[in-house]
Amino acid sequence: MIAPEGLSTLSFSNKENNRTVLLDQFLKEALLILKHADISFCDNSIQDEAVVKTEQEDAVTWKLKLTPTMMTLETRIVTISELEKVLEAIRTNVKPEPPKFRDKKRVNSDGFDITYFRQLIEPVLKLSTVASIPPRQDQLSQQYNSMQLIRHCVQNFIDCGYSFFIDVPSLIANTDMILSQPGAAKKYKIETLLILSICTLMIRHTTIHHRGNLNISNSLMHTYYSQARQLLQDLFDVHDILVVQSMFILSLFPQDHLHLFSPSRIKSPLLSIAIRMGLAMDLHLLDEQQHDFNECEKKEKLRRFAWMLLCSDYYSNWNATGNHGFILVEDWHVDFPQPIFPEENNMIKKIEFFSQYCRITVIRKLELFKSAYMISLQSTKALKAGLDSQLFKTYFNTPDMFKLNLDNPTQTYSKNDLEALLLHELYCHTQLFAQLPFLPSKYFQDFLLQDPSSPSHPISYDQQQQQQQRETINMTTDLDPVYGAIITIHLYLIIEKACPYNEIRSICQINLMRSYRILRQASSIYADPAIQYSERMLMRHNVISEEDTPICTLNKRAYEIIRSLQTKSSFVKEEEE
Repeated sequence: MIAPEGLSTLSFSNKENNRTVLLDQFLKEALLILKHADISFCDNSIQDEAVVKTEQEDAVTWKLKLTPTMMTLETRIVTISELEKVLEAIRTNVKPEPPKFRDKKRVNSDGFDITYFRQLIEPVLKLSTVASIPPRQDQLSQQYNSMQLIRHCVQNFIDCGYSFFIDVPSLIANTDMILSQPGAAKKYKIETLLILSICTLMIRHTTIHHRGNLNISNSLMHTYYSQARQLLQDLFDVHDILVVQSMFILSLFPQDHLHLFSPSRIKSPLLSIAIRMGLAMDLHLLDEQQHDFNECEKKEKLRRFAWMLLCSDYYSNWNATGNHGFILVEDWHVDFPQPIFPEENNMIKKIEFFSQYCRITVIRKLELFKSAYMISLQSTKALKAGLDSQLFKTYFNTPDMFKLNLDNPTQTYSKNDLEALLLHELYCHTQLFAQLPFLPSKYFQDFLLQDPSSPSHPISYDQQQQQQQRETINMTTDLDPVYGAIITIHLYLIIEKACPYNEIRSICQINLMRSYRILRQASSIYADPAIQYSERMLMRHNVISEEDTPICTLNKRAYEIIRSLQTKSSFVKEEEE
């Protein structure tokens, strides 16, 4: 319970015996957590307190027993009104609803819309999806475009852990068959389509592994994509899971494996078709019926792919329009992914990360993070108790394997921390978008008027420079900083220009310098024109990196200022009490 003098929120049930986390139970608990917090802190007026007190006094107890053929209600009620309360309590527990907020006028959210901010970042995100046609290099390509290279692409797709939603034994068997039997590619078009799609996704990454010519890999990527699209012309209306998976993978072009379930997703015709075909094949109803928890591997792979469709649907729509996607949560009956034992003992961390990613996404679709922040703003008592941060922490529900010590400014990380870092990056995006609607819209409007790169001024980008950018890749990693950099850079610039407090402006300036340094390093790693565009934007705003200042010193400066602000905030709260 949440006590007035302290704070202890409800929490999610823990997963037991490696069983899949049931979606219905998760959603029920997520809504009850928020409703419980709202009731506990509903001291906005004397009238609200009276309502809660009355509700507590009039509470009735009940117990519902279910069998395959009968439903029995045990309760001590003597009036019709008490029966109505019990029935309402059952409805709430079976399908809880978000709390109905009181006194909304006391919270300024500018209509709960961040259109201005989205108008700033969406055009930059689209730069990452611009595909330029590389110069023809047929003579060199011939020596690379071989059966062995296709095998390497498929094998890297498996070895690097990106095939967790694919039937791997069938993929390996189909690859061997198509590459070894003359005419098999024409006979088995659907299987060939999936293999070409995987090659399109993985060719650059595979070239890195084998230290090949990266300029040639760009040309091959276009070749594989063209061949796949040619096959797809005859398969668009074929309701086969391999076709849907192929379209989903091809919808990433020209991006690569890093964006399979990335929050930077952009809408595309292929993605829309893949989502609608997946729904037509009832992927959203996989767990509608009761099932044995010792289920087959095939169903678990389908479950993961279904969640990839939902996440891509949400983020592609969110980035473009602010909507929550075509798929509705109330129509979604797919439980959360889980590792397959013992086959995936070496992939437990990756699968658990994806499962956590799905949970955060579905809570975002319900806008519970934003609602949690709104509840905190409505009550002085909630603000003093830090209700918003506690609710965010409860909803994140971070497993031990992904916990990080972010309070240490000198902390270093290794590749083993990759999933934890990606998860905390998602936390940052989520928390920012939950709180940004409550920032005065004047901040955004002033920035749009001042910034020459605002949507009212079309983004221009030199195609030749874009091609050079894509050809200068010399390595690759598993963490793409572009999406986070675009969001935070714009936010730092907006706050720096509008905020009257020097300490906050200093934090923004330091972090802009850190961002500039990161982008300069990333420009030699990632073939993404959005990086170069962001660098130019920082230069236009006179952000100059202090090259002689170590990055750890900049980190420490920002850390010290933040700690100072937190101390002052705590002191103000104590004074008010």
